[in-house]
Amino acid sequence: MVVLTETRVKVNNKDKVQRKFGRGWTWCDNYSHHPRRRIWIAWNAIMVHVDVLSSSDQFIHSVVTNKHSQQQYHFTAVYGLHTVDTRRPLWTALHHLSNLVNKEWLITSDFNYVLESSDSINGAPITNIETQDFRELLDQTDLTEVRGIGEFFTWSNKRQGEGDCCMETILPKNLYDIWSNLKNVKMVLKQLQINEFSHITNHIKNAREELDLIQTHIQFDRFNIELHNQEQHTISSLRKWLTIEENVMRQKSRLQWLKLGDSNTKVFYAAMKERQAMNCIDVIYNADGRKLTKPDDIQEEFKVFYSKLMRSCDDHLLGADLSIIRKGPTLSTQARRALITPITLREIDYAMSSIDGDKAPGLDGFNATFFKHMWPVIK
Repeated sequence: MVVLTETRVKVNNKDKVQRKFGRGWTWCDNYSHHPRRRIWIAWNAIMVHVDVLSSSDQFIHSVVTNKHSQQQYHFTAVYGLHTVDTRRPLWTALHHLSNLVNKEWLITSDFNYVLESSDSINGAPITNIETQDFRELLDQTDLTEVRGIGEFFTWSNKRQGEGDCCMETILPKNLYDIWSNLKNVKMVLKQLQINEFSHITNHIKNAREELDLIQTHIQFDRFNIELHNQEQHTISSLRKWLTIEENVMRQKSRLQWLKLGDSNTKVFYAAMKERQAMNCIDVIYNADGRKLTKPDDIQEEFKVFYSKLMRSCDDHLLGADLSIIRKGPTLSTQARRALITPITLREIDYAMSSIDGDKAPGLDGFNATFFKHMWPVIK
C-alpha cells in the first residue's frame, strides 16, 4: 500500500496521473471532502483488499485484508490541517474511530505537527500546549508512536545557516548512408555507456553512503555551512544517478520482455499470472437470471451462449440492397479523394512526433526518442 498526501492534482487529471504509476493499482481519495485533494491511497489489488469505511478532509479510514493470509487490520491515512483549531476535528474523529476499532490499527501519513517540542529545531518555538491534543489522543486511545529508522530529522528547508529542521528525507544522401551512420553512432553510444554508465549501482551506493556520513556529521554540527553545501551536492548527485538507473531499467524491462517473453521464461509466466488475476471472471448471470459462481458452471454457460450465437442463422437471409445503402450516410467526393491523396511529409512528421519516446526499440536498438531528436537529419 502507498499513501500520497498533498498531491495538488486536479480532479480532471487524477486518472491520467494515477495511470503513470502502472497497472495493478487500485485507488481511493478524499476529493469529495476537500477540493485541494490532500490524500490518495493506492494498493495492489492482487495482494490486498481495502474497504473504505469513512473519510473526511483530513483522513481516510479503511479495513485492509491480506488475500493470502486473510489477516485484517484497520488502516487510517491522515493529512492534518495547518492550525491547532483546524486540526481539532481530526482528533475528535480519531477518538470516535478508536471506539469502533476491534482489530490492529495502523495510522500513517502526515499529522502536520510534531508530538514533542524536541522533534523540531529552529523555526518558531513549539510549546507543550500546542502538542497537548496530539499527546492526549495517544494517551486516551492506547496508540503508540512507531519510531522511524535512519536520520532523526526527516525534513529540512535546506537553507544555509540556521535553517529549520523537522522530523517528517552529419548529413546522409541516401538510405544506405543513413543506416551506416546510425551504425557508427551506435558504436559511439556503446563506448559512452561503458565509460560513463557501466557502474550505476556502485555510483548510487557510494552516493548514499556519502550522504549518510554527511548527515551523521550534521547531527552533531547542525550549523556548519560547509556540511550543508556538501549535503546538497551529494543529494543532487544521488538524484542524477537514480534518474539514470530508472531510465535504464525502463528500457531494459521492455527488451527483456521481447527476448524472454517468447521463451516462456519466468518473466512471461509472472506477467501472465498478473493479467489472469486482473481479468478473472468470478461471477456471471445466465439467461434465466441465475447467479453462477463456480468455474465449471461459468465455463459451461459461455459455451452454451456462444454456441447459440454462432450456430444460429437465417435460411432466407437476403443480400444487401444497394439502393437503400446509398440513401444512408456516404462519403462525399472530397472525402473519397482525401483517402487516396499521397501521404505528405507533414503527416509523417506528425506521426513521428506523436510516438511515445519510451516505446520498445526495434531490432536496431534505437528507440523513438533517438529518432525524434535525429529526425531532421534522417528525413
